[in-house]
Amino acid sequence: MRNKTLALTMTLAAAVALGACYSSGNSTHDGGPDPDADAPDHPVDGDTHDPSVDPDLQDVEMDIPPDTDCDMTECIDCACQCPDGSWVNLWGGCYSVCEPIPECDPTCPPDACPIGCTEPPDCPSGPPDGIMGGPCVRSSDCESGADCYTETVEMFDEEMYIYWMGGSCVLSGGGSEGCDPADPGTCPDGSVCIYLGDYMGVEWYGCFDACSPADASGTPYDWACGCREGYSCNLSYGACFPGCSNDRECCELWNDANGDGHRERDEVTFFPDCDGTCDNDLGPDCMASYACIYAGDDEARIGSPCEQDFQCTPGGMCLSGLWTDPYTGEPYYPGGYCTIMDCQLDGRDCAPHGGVCANMGSFDSPSYMCLVPCEVGTSPETPGYPCRTAPAGEIQACMPVWEGTFIEEPPAGMDGYCWYGNFPGGSKGLGETCSGDEECASPLGLGMCIDYFDGSVFCTTSCNEKVVTEDQICGPAGSDGVATGVCAWNMCWQGCNSLDQPPGANGCTGAGMACSPLYLLGSTTYVPEGAARPLGLCLPPCDSDDWCQMYFGPSRTCDTVTRSCR
Repeated sequence: MRNKTLALTMTLAAAVALGACYSSGNSTHDGGPDPDADAPDHPVDGDTHDPSVDPDLQDVEMDIPPDTDCDMTECIDCACQCPDGSWVNLWGGCYSVCEPIPECDPTCPPDACPIGCTEPPDCPSGPPDGIMGGPCVRSSDCESGADCYTETVEMFDEEMYIYWMGGSCVLSGGGSEGCDPADPGTCPDGSVCIYLGDYMGVEWYGCFDACSPADASGTPYDWACGCREGYSCNLSYGACFPGCSNDRECCELWNDANGDGHRERDEVTFFPDCDGTCDNDLGPDCMASYACIYAGDDEARIGSPCEQDFQCTPGGMCLSGLWTDPYTGEPYYPGGYCTIMDCQLDGRDCAPHGGVCANMGSFDSPSYMCLVPCEVGTSPETPGYPCRTAPAGEIQACMPVWEGTFIEEPPAGMDGYCWYGNFPGGSKGLGETCSGDEECASPLGLGMCIDYFDGSVFCTTSCNEKVVTEDQICGPAGSDGVATGVCAWNMCWQGCNSLDQPPGANGCTGAGMACSPLYLLGSTTYVPEGAARPLGLCLPPCDSDDWCQMYFGPSRTCDTVTRSCR
């Protein structure tokens, strides 16, 4: 993987110091030539004769003075093989055949081979070492109440897969017991807070060993800077996670459909034409990335269909069409989607491959990736539409972006990105309860069923000022000139005017929805041109002051009659 600098330096030094051939001249006996002296036998291995002698006559007795044999030389180059497979030149030279010729020692002296690595070097850009991420066998080996993610080894198709090599200490918790990604002080020094998902209605977070994805100039390291052996530095989180174990792992896709954490034959797809390799050879410098390396497809573009990373642009990643929801069996990314993650770093540009870098995470927990830019308000029927238009299950819509989503300037007129749309959509309107996107009305493919505000599930539509004004995507003005829907937080909400009425009597279509004051969603709201804004919006009902304060600020309280936050 890495150049073996020390071995190369020793080789060059030996060649310079001892590589010059020489001839010692005639041998002498008692001060003069010995006409009866026999030339010593030539070594069999590496036997190199004077090129001036005809090779066809070398084994034929020649009628020449014996002392001319001493003008012949033997050149040898002594090397030995180190345990890591590299070769080291110990010495070399050319000797008269009339002199004793040294024999090569087949073993390497103790100080001949480069010093093997013992552990990865310190990361020049930090972070500092801490108690998280240390090796462990059981949780009692960890400090501060952390759990031990124990090492597991699995054999599959005669290949060994190792996860959490040597074990790793991780401090995790749910709800108020967990860390906060927005507050580094909630994790011990040398660790970073990562969202682990929702379990039994509680959000879980964990403190993982931190690493440094890039140097001070923003150039990504080509090794896992700050991680232990067997761990890769995740560029998005700056955390050490288990890396690849073997080359085959880089050329397969494992969809753990039953979620048991073990490879099974029907869960693994192997790609025989894949060129991926696992960078897990530490080498003498102890530097490896434990990441899969691919040449990539120069013809691929951002947004291209794919099933595995090697099919995407160099440095790219495939959001594979083979990844499926374990409950529904439906693919998360129908047909796949080629992207480049961590496009905020140098050398990971989107533009040469038809994309724009966007933050698809949050301000506190960003996630940068390349997306295909498009013009909001266009559809698959629009000439020159840049998003995927076929087959039916893979059609993409032009999604409006939140303010600050694009971290680089998109092409002129492009204010959205291509993503999987809801075509053709259903009949349920804004705020109505739903169980899937397909039930919701979906103009321009932008309708969706969302799980928002602590489990409330209802229909909405993505929006921005342009599609509200030009396409009335949140609904037109009513007969009274008041907008029937409002765009806020880049989503459409049903309008209402009966702020003092309880759910069911406040004009909201969605069952149980509360008519909440318009100001709760901020000052940036859009309605069709010429329409008046309603007094309120239909939002999920509150159940406590804490609920209101969690979503709308510390001064909010829950009105027990209207079930709206005030």
